[in-house]
Amino acid sequence: MRRIDCDMVVQAVTGAAGVRSTLTAIELGRDVALANKESLVVAGGLVVPRAHERSVRILPVDSEHAALWQCLECVSPGQSPPFSAPATLARAVLTASGGPFRTWPLERMANATPEDALAHPTWNMGRKITIDCATMMNKAFEIVEAHWLFGLEPSRLGVVVHPQSIIHAMAELIERFERLSIWHSPVNSYDDLLEHPQLKHMNVFRKITVRGHPVHLVNHPNRYDGQVPDLRVLALDIGEHTNEIMQDLGYSQDEVRSLIASGAIVASHVTNDLTAAG
Repeated sequence: MRRIDCDMVVQAVTGAAGVRSTLTAIELGRDVALANKESLVVAGGLVVPRAHERSVRILPVDSEHAALWQCLECVSPGQSPPFSAPATLARAVLTASGGPFRTWPLERMANATPEDALAHPTWNMGRKITIDCATMMNKAFEIVEAHWLFGLEPSRLGVVVHPQSIIHAMAELIERFERLSIWHSPVNSYDDLLEHPQLKHMNVFRKITVRGHPVHLVNHPNRYDGQVPDLRVLALDIGEHTNEIMQDLGYSQDEVRSLIASGAIVASHVTNDLTAAG
């Protein structure tokens, strides 16, 4: 490594043996594309401070951490790991397939063989990491890695078993100083909103479909209420319409009541002519 002039080192050595080369790359001031999670699991307390001292980026190659980094772009734009995620990140969630034993009863586990453990239902990987996935130890390693890459304490880290392996990471966001609103509107009215000259800078967090209707998470709509003559926003009470949409988004009825009572969310229905309705 010392004899080769390069800008970035791809670190893909298996296991704790990769720590030395990671530290060497940092010493040389080279960014590290990290596929060796053990460098942070074993020596994160050494690696991360030295990376900061040398202004070296540690860029995650693992799909979960790469996905989480992309999710955090909306709250930490332009930042590269290692960095500390801001307080607007409530929780970072990594997904896990569950491995080959996810559906096995405990009695059957007593007779599991190495061949059973190596029969991963989703991925074709090396033997060590496949065994680690079967025992879920690999996910424990990834939680430690996420802690060092994004400065996350345990209370802001979680894992969800997702056998389809479509989603690799999620970021649950909160707005402590801004209000987060759910806008429920026909597509054409929302497109009209985005084209409004005073609303071009509106920051859309998410756009999904619930019960056949587009639902948009938008940053602080009350900022615009009254400033734009043809836009009036009506906050709905915790009626059936609001409950159904929120529960489809994964919130319980008690959570919906609590969020609306605290002012954390406002459920709004905007019609085609941008006049509030409920």
